[in-house]
Amino acid sequence: MEHGLCADGLGAQATSRGDYDKATAFSEQSLALSREIGDDWLSGITLINLGELARLRGDDAHATRLYEESLLLLQRVGDRLFGRIALDDLGR
Repeated sequence: MEHGLCADGLGAQATSRGDYDKATAFSEQSLALSREIGDDWLSGITLINLGELARLRGDDAHATRLYEESLLLLQRVGDRLFGRIALDDLGR
């Protein structure tokens, strides 16, 4: 899990710097690792980040799909905080 969480954090940092290509690469790596080990919580958080990247690039339809998948996973694991973030992102 640590590698996936680190990749997620690096993706978030790259997003904050405006380096969307690097952010996407790190976030996709995080998602692949989290899915490989069955970590729905980390997958859900990473999908929020990927949704944000899609939204920033103007792809609202793709962002919506990512936020919806994130919300389902986060509800499954009972994370109300990040679930609300995903729901808020869907509202935007």
